[in-house]
Amino acid sequence: MINANQITSAPTEITSIDYEKKHGITIKLDKCLYLDIEKVIYNDPATIILWNDGTKTVVTCAYGDVYDKQRGFLLCCAKKLFGNSGKFNSVMSKHCPFESYENRLLEYLITSTRGI
Repeated sequence: MINANQITSAPTEITSIDYEKKHGITIKLDKCLYLDIEKVIYNDPATIILWNDGTKTVVTCAYGDVYDKQRGFLLCCAKKLFGNSGKFNSVMSKHCPFESYENRLLEYLITSTRGI
């Protein structure tokens, strides 16, 4: 278990680390692992985070999605971790494929009506 003293004494900058996850994802960290947020802008349908390293991360709702501030904030943080590029979308597609509501509903109907 981590206590508050351990968190405050943690290093604020870790450079050039390769982090190999068990699924074969290598994340190359060229900048700070720990970043402070200068400002968060919630502007439906977009969430924008301005970081203390001078960069910004923007995520936007897809057409038809419901805007959610928390989800936008978390997605900005995840996108920043993967380098503010399309790599985040590639990793998500590979390890957590999008399944539309219609496909889930169709699968539910097929499985729930078997044997009728």
